[in-house]
Amino acid sequence: MRLSWRIADGQYGTDEQFQRVLAFLQAHPGAFGEINMGFETKGNAHPDEAAMEARVGFLQERIQRLHAAGVASVGITMGWTLGHGDASWGMARPAQFRAAVGHDGQVSTSCPCPSDETYRDYVATKYAWAARSAPDFIDVDDDTRASHHGPTYPCFCEGCLARFDGGRWERAALVARLDAPDGGELREAWIEFQVTLLEELFARIGQAVREVSPEIALGYMSVGPGHSTYSGQAYARWMQALGASRGRPGWGYYTDERPRDMLHKAMEVGRQARGYGQGVTYVSYEMENYPHVPLEKSTRALVSECTLAIMQGCNDLSYALTSHFPGRLEDYSPDVRAIAAHRKLWEELERRVRGLPLAGLWPAAHDRLMARRAVRDGEGWFWEHGPYDLRRAESWCPLGIATSTEPDTACGTLLAGRIAEAFTDDELRAMLARGVIMDGQALTILWERGLGELAGVRPGAVVGDAVYERATDDAWNAGYEGDGRNSLISDGDPCIALEPLGDGVRVLSEARWFDDRLFGPCVTAYENELGGRVAVATYAPWSRLGWSWKLNQMRRLAAWVTHDRLPLAIRETVRVAPFVRSNAEGTRWVAALLNNSLDPTGPVTVRVQGAPSWVRRLTPTGYEPVGWQREEGRVVVWLDNIAPWVVLLLVGGSPTSTEEAEA
Repeated sequence: MRLSWRIADGQYGTDEQFQRVLAFLQAHPGAFGEINMGFETKGNAHPDEAAMEARVGFLQERIQRLHAAGVASVGITMGWTLGHGDASWGMARPAQFRAAVGHDGQVSTSCPCPSDETYRDYVATKYAWAARSAPDFIDVDDDTRASHHGPTYPCFCEGCLARFDGGRWERAALVARLDAPDGGELREAWIEFQVTLLEELFARIGQAVREVSPEIALGYMSVGPGHSTYSGQAYARWMQALGASRGRPGWGYYTDERPRDMLHKAMEVGRQARGYGQGVTYVSYEMENYPHVPLEKSTRALVSECTLAIMQGCNDLSYALTSHFPGRLEDYSPDVRAIAAHRKLWEELERRVRGLPLAGLWPAAHDRLMARRAVRDGEGWFWEHGPYDLRRAESWCPLGIATSTEPDTACGTLLAGRIAEAFTDDELRAMLARGVIMDGQALTILWERGLGELAGVRPGAVVGDAVYERATDDAWNAGYEGDGRNSLISDGDPCIALEPLGDGVRVLSEARWFDDRLFGPCVTAYENELGGRVAVATYAPWSRLGWSWKLNQMRRLAAWVTHDRLPLAIRETVRVAPFVRSNAEGTRWVAALLNNSLDPTGPVTVRVQGAPSWVRRLTPTGYEPVGWQREEGRVVVWLDNIAPWVVLLLVGGSPTSTEEAEA
């Protein structure tokens, strides 16, 4: 594990500050094995050739000195390829480059069109100059995407329109057609056009670097589908076109203001990492506190998010910690000391999880969601999120339901909102033949597609206020009969009364008016003719779930839907998010348990699927014993406590050597 430190020109651009960087490295041995320097200087995203030639000599000298200081790997991130957005701080686009144009006609002041051959030639030249500084690697930053370049959805310039679909469209007519309910084939073609433009650009970049030196490793920092799927998220194609061996999955989680975003980032990182392709062997998580304010993110958050990233498939860690501007570095010392203190833990964790698939329920996601989503009359296509928010179904994870970003090894599906629109009928039928937990919007889509009967219920009346959920006297609610919750539903996320199609439907909850009149069933369970188990929940199924009775119901549903293959179960009413990697036999597994609450958990009882020979807790100082015992097909582990916002790691294994037996 290299541990990479990303620094901007403000950290190495002057001799005085560079000496501070060298001294900081010496003061924290073992914390960093790689330095990743930003190529551009402040305020100059498009340097001319004279400036780039001068830059090469300067970077060469810095790279050589860092190598001499003992840094094994020193490279460059190209911070500005297509541009992060319109900016007023010196990033104006030179006039010779065609501007990116949005669907609404907005013209970018900073970002060029990705199909402009003049600009592509410039980009190739820029990367070639960077390669002449003899770095160990060059990374392409996450601005190399289709969306959010000033205009949210570019590029509709004359050059792109001339290339797309034989050049037969003007912007207004194309936008109108993309907005039309029956424009699905054209929307798919337009997203594929975005993928191809990026693929061509990556190929130009890779060729330019290899012509200078084929020894320079290439990498790409990606953007996840939770940000946007306008790019088509064709990671493997782009990596192959670039010739990349390095990947850096991205997502914004910068401060402690919303600490549960740590979990969203973990899931987003997993979605990206699994799509990189076999050629990418170095997957580095980026911990960032942008705009690099030391006290905005706690050291505890840093450690926990990095641990979760390794569980999601990263095998290295990258730190964008320090300011873009010169100054003291001592403010960052607590974070760097924590990095050094946890290095052995992260290396051992990565070794343990290598090759083990993630287990759990899959919150359904699709890289071509925007291409395949439906458009209703008057709605338009150029918006995302809302019912297409990939994060909605993730809300079961913080409450103890193991989730996975790997659909092929998941034990069931969480199907939220209108994400079902991205899947074919055959794909949906395959989900329904296994196990699915879905909401009312997903159920409605299934009925539109002729698959609704496989859920056992039909959507009925809709209400956006004045009802609450109450547990029925079904045996699965034993001890909680009649318990209820008010989740402040609204017209934006209404409740749908469910109409059972037969006697084989279990009703676990009912929606009732505030005066206790029955509105209708709102949580049901049904085993269909395909052998699949389907639960439908239509009263705020993804929010305000933190009651003991609701957790009991959720956990029973999750176990039932997955045919009792859920990899981990927690008994207590606590906010603990589990991630589990396990082999098929359950003889080797790793469980990461994040207490995503400000309170300590107190005692926690965990049941893990599998039959390991030993179970230990992995800590920064090594393995520690825990109380555990075997049950049929499971182990029960007793934990005294999990501290707030700490990830506790459990490892189960079978001895293959003396070292393993003593671990």
